[in-house]
Amino acid sequence: MSLASIYAEHAEVLKPFFEIPDYSPLFEKACNHPTTSLGERLEAATQWISATRGGSSSLSAYQQYLKLADQHIQVRHSITSRHQLLQTIPNNIALDGVATAIECGELKTAVELLEQGRALLWAQMSRYRTPLDDLPRRSHPELAAEFTRLSQLLEDSATSGSLQASSQRSVEEEVHRYREIAEKWSAVVDKIRNIDGFHTFLRPPQYSYLQLSSRNGPVIIVNASSKRCDAIIIREKGDPVLVPLPDTRWSDINENARRFFVEIRSGIVDRPKILGVLRKLWDDVVHPVVSKLQELNVTHGSRIWWCTTSILSILPIHAAGPHRGKKPNLCDIYISSYTPTLSTLAGLNQVDLLATGGQKRQYPHPRLLVVAQPDTPGQVHLPCVEKELPIIQQQVPHVDVLSNKMGTCGAVLTGLKTHNWVHFTCHGSQDFKQPFASGFCLHDRPLTLLDIIEARVPNAEFAILSACHSAANDIMKPDETIHLAAALQFTGFRSVIGTMYAMADIDGPIVAEEVYKHMFRRTEMGGSVDYRDAAEALSIATRKLRERGVPVERWINFVHFGA
Repeated sequence: MSLASIYAEHAEVLKPFFEIPDYSPLFEKACNHPTTSLGERLEAATQWISATRGGSSSLSAYQQYLKLADQHIQVRHSITSRHQLLQTIPNNIALDGVATAIECGELKTAVELLEQGRALLWAQMSRYRTPLDDLPRRSHPELAAEFTRLSQLLEDSATSGSLQASSQRSVEEEVHRYREIAEKWSAVVDKIRNIDGFHTFLRPPQYSYLQLSSRNGPVIIVNASSKRCDAIIIREKGDPVLVPLPDTRWSDINENARRFFVEIRSGIVDRPKILGVLRKLWDDVVHPVVSKLQELNVTHGSRIWWCTTSILSILPIHAAGPHRGKKPNLCDIYISSYTPTLSTLAGLNQVDLLATGGQKRQYPHPRLLVVAQPDTPGQVHLPCVEKELPIIQQQVPHVDVLSNKMGTCGAVLTGLKTHNWVHFTCHGSQDFKQPFASGFCLHDRPLTLLDIIEARVPNAEFAILSACHSAANDIMKPDETIHLAAALQFTGFRSVIGTMYAMADIDGPIVAEEVYKHMFRRTEMGGSVDYRDAAEALSIATRKLRERGVPVERWINFVHFGA
């Protein structure tokens, strides 16, 4: 027990009798003590948060906690062991930190805190793939090469053998080796930060960078904390805009989300309950945001992006609405996409901005790889896969197919490297206990989420995941967004269409036809194909499903991630 903890215990006993001075600075010192273990420093940060009385001290406590949590998790050598350790990190810390920053009027800090406290595993893995294009290689060639080499070793350690049991000795050896490499990697990072213009290298992103996420339309953060609930609208220019949700309580959101989760997983859907969830979501969260967007002159039919938090991440915000008569729902007003983090979307927009100088980019005709598995061994036959394939071939000029026995894990991984678009139409599996074992069911074995993470796909652009649970979030750790769609984004795919839960096989061909018809609409006149049309294409496809009388629980299943 630290001196700060002992002081705090005595202070609580004496508080009724004496005026106790602020002892939170003791916890701040404990957090930064050089010889204290990360676990103890993290506990000190937790106590610091509890001891603070609001204001800047509270914000500092939350920032320190999130910094230590990231370091604490990264001590583990494999991504699966990091995920296990992540279960010990409370879900509410980052969200409460955001709420505290909002109460202090620090909206930019609120945005930065949220980014720092979510999708930790993806953020850590992304550091190993950070490009050094701007580093002057002529003057620092050895440093750039060493960073790339060590990053590759750390990524290999994080992914290789993560799902296989090992002897105690081999585990200990691997951990020791990982720590040696990690120390060298940290030393190289420090050296890079000492180079002019690189002082922020691999530090938590600042608002000026995160604002790039809104280059093509507003991004809406919805923060659901027990302290307060708010939305923050980020625009390409100007300060973030706060949309307070004073009538919305975290407990109500939690109950609504769990009701939806249970209902959609039951196999026997009570449609009025689903509509009730969508109506409450509209009243509590979405309608106030839409009103503010209209006040900000965001025109009808514009694209918007949602970055949701906590249990909200399992709810179909894109489908919220009154769902009564001719009253418009959100999908009738704006075209919704999702992003797991602001950094993900900001990175995509930055790449396009640097490549085009701000001009509209022209893309060549894509090469599409279709992975079609109507008869996967051990799985139920999917009759509509056989209908979906010719529809795709009719709409897309350049299609290569891996089907049935040809659709092996190795063949698909090889195919991903030579195609910039991919379409999976097969069974999907989700494993909440071992999320990195979730995957697409192929002929020889599943293509797991871990397989996808390890892949490097240099020309990736667009993916359709016409498979069950391909964008399904974990209800226990929703802010980590560990699902197949997110894995493909990490690998390099800029735009991904997936499903939130089990899909109806019959819907696949309809969605495929409408999506590709819209995306290739300009080719007959010699025009180009742009993967950024995918969100609008999906909007058209789901509208077609609605016009055909498809039940609400089926058409709301399809979601778009990315640019």
